[in-house]
Amino acid sequence: MIKFILVGHPRTGSTLFRELMNQNPQVQMYSELFHPNELERKTTHAIPTDQGTIYYNNPKEDAFDFLKREVWNYKNSERYDAVGFKLFSERVQTEGTERFFARIKDEFGDVKIIHLVRDNLLDVWVSRKLAEKSGVWRLQIDAQRDAYDKVDRIDIDPEELGKFFENTSMMTDFFRRHFSGTGYIEVNYDKLVATPQNEIDRMHRFLDVLPHSVQIHLQKQNKRPLIETVTNYHEIAARFEQSPYSSFFSRKLFEPHVKNVIDKTALSIKPTVSSKTQNGLISSLKKLFASPRDSRKK
Repeated sequence: MIKFILVGHPRTGSTLFRELMNQNPQVQMYSELFHPNELERKTTHAIPTDQGTIYYNNPKEDAFDFLKREVWNYKNSERYDAVGFKLFSERVQTEGTERFFARIKDEFGDVKIIHLVRDNLLDVWVSRKLAEKSGVWRLQIDAQRDAYDKVDRIDIDPEELGKFFENTSMMTDFFRRHFSGTGYIEVNYDKLVATPQNEIDRMHRFLDVLPHSVQIHLQKQNKRPLIETVTNYHEIAARFEQSPYSSFFSRKLFEPHVKNVIDKTALSIKPTVSSKTQNGLISSLKKLFASPRDSRKK
């Protein structure tokens, strides 16, 4: 039995990844077994069994003893070829999980690490804030979007966002350094969404299990451009313009929206005004929607 852990951060596609991996009957991937909230461990992230559910609930028990008894045990080794679970760095706070990342190599030298990465951390933060505001953390592909779509635009605190960028980038670098080697692989969120079968096939090879076809049963929650979602988008874009995180605010993030607005405006005014006036209005619109970086270059 291959042991594996999915590391990363919330809102980077871990629920989708787990759903896809568990479609392979040779693989069992559990959720956040060591979530800091006991109710979450007891319900959403518990281990299902024929007799009910099992969850990490003994503050005096070491996390690695729990893994040996309930996760990487003889019963699972007889049933599955690969068994793992999710572990987010910012949530390794439960008693009994002290120094988890420092100890994992000593306790389980053969464990494989899958590192899930989402390139644009602004997308991650916005997704988290929208989920917190709506109370909706996952949507099945055929589910109604009413609760989620009722959430209007959100305002982002630049200081809070900056700390998130810094801490998440630091932990991403830590994972790459600490676990680098033959037992480590990265999976990119954007590639997972765009070509799920290719990425899961790659994970199957990494875990040395037979390939299995997969289908996505979840839908992307936020489908609006960031410029339509974040009320102070331009303010925070200007704030981080000279920082290492400026690429998260690339004009590409909202170009499709801008083009759509300009095209619709051009069509609506075409029958009523001269070409010169049309060009003037469209030019004004382009200036209005210019990103802070574009404006300063001019």
